[in-house]
Amino acid sequence: MGRLIGVCILAGLVLLSGCASSDLILEDKGKFSYSVEGCAVSGMKSETFALPITQDRGVSIQAWKDSIEAVHIVNHACCLELEVTSEQAENSLFVREKFSGSACKCICQSTVTATFKNLEQGEYTIRIFVEEAGIEKLDYESTVRVG
Repeated sequence: MGRLIGVCILAGLVLLSGCASSDLILEDKGKFSYSVEGCAVSGMKSETFALPITQDRGVSIQAWKDSIEAVHIVNHACCLELEVTSEQAENSLFVREKFSGSACKCICQSTVTATFKNLEQGEYTIRIFVEEAGIEKLDYESTVRVG
């Protein structure tokens, strides 16, 4: 009996570590970089377990002398892979978060931090789009001043 409990606890820890907040993807593409934390990092493949939703979804924006950082907390179906891309058209900045793959029957949370660097002084409109199940929606839009 004691051995069975130990095996169950170990299995539970393995599942939990698959979606731990210490998981992190970092990608730097020159003028744009991003990081991802949470379920979208691990590609968790469990239909019976989900990372608890610990924060309200939403976006926080920080602007500096020549850069803008957007932190997006997004709830999404488990087991999906995430692709993050960016685009700049003059003073419009776009972040696209595309979830793909086969969704499991649970909801979890990821944090995407997107940073645009080496920007000229001025006002920028930042838009964050989220695509899931082939449908892209504008999730956030705001104007922010750099410099």
